[in-house]
Amino acid sequence: MAISSEERSGAMKTVIEGEQLQLEMMQLLQITRPFSGRQEDYDNMVKCLVKLFKICLLQGEVYIIPELSYEDASTRERITDKAKRINSAMQMLIALPLFSLKADDRDESGGTALALVALEALKRTDVDWDSILQRHGLTAVQVETVMRMALAHGLTLLGNRDNLPSQINSRVVSDRGSNVRRMKEISPSENWPWTSHYAASYQLNIKRDPVQAYRELLPGLRCADEQNNELKATPLRLMQCQLMLINGSRPDKRIRVSTFLECAKKAKDGVKLLDSWGEFRCRKTGILLPLHVKYLAEADGY
Repeated sequence: MAISSEERSGAMKTVIEGEQLQLEMMQLLQITRPFSGRQEDYDNMVKCLVKLFKICLLQGEVYIIPELSYEDASTRERITDKAKRINSAMQMLIALPLFSLKADDRDESGGTALALVALEALKRTDVDWDSILQRHGLTAVQVETVMRMALAHGLTLLGNRDNLPSQINSRVVSDRGSNVRRMKEISPSENWPWTSHYAASYQLNIKRDPVQAYRELLPGLRCADEQNNELKATPLRLMQCQLMLINGSRPDKRIRVSTFLECAKKAKDGVKLLDSWGEFRCRKTGILLPLHVKYLAEADGY
């Protein structure tokens, strides 16, 4: 990339950092035998898992889905029981690649339950998760943030199901609310823009309050702009355009056409900039890769 490091935007640096982490993961996997029993292989697997979590923190997205069933009446007790058995970095971090392995199965119920197991384990006071995870370059808050992204994804998929029993739907709505509130506590939008996306989506799709959704979106958008990071700002700006149209259609709240067009132009310019790098989201991992499959800025994307 013929651009000096000083001229690289926040988004470009994020993509480069994510690609470097991927390369490091691939190199480690090439020399690692997961089930050999050797300490060196165990250490390498933990390093791979740490890099995977760091990639998710960079990209603000995670694809989930494994076992257990969120809809099972006994699941809550089983979640608590399984969480009591998790007390090492490997046991905690392995949850994320398990999500990816089962992504094709579309088992959102199982994925949601597994995310809850990891989050329940992080609450344990008899395990010093910060000390355990900091040895590998992560913190308990970072791991919780990624797992809450996974939980948000699973709960959203569950909530979108047709004919979901009312009792399960009520639990999904409640869990989505508590999950968003916890995300705002540990990773406020002013510091981590992706939280704004989850908070705004919750207000728009669950609470049916587009005005509050717009308020939730703005802190994260400001943060992304301050970081000069189009990778974070562009999805938020596209949502901002959607919310401006929804809110502007109300008799008591008008939005100037010029204001909307200015916002839409920034969003389209951001998408086109990402397209100019040939970046796309891998369907399997959600990670941005420097290979062209489909432009984000195609006409039908607006």
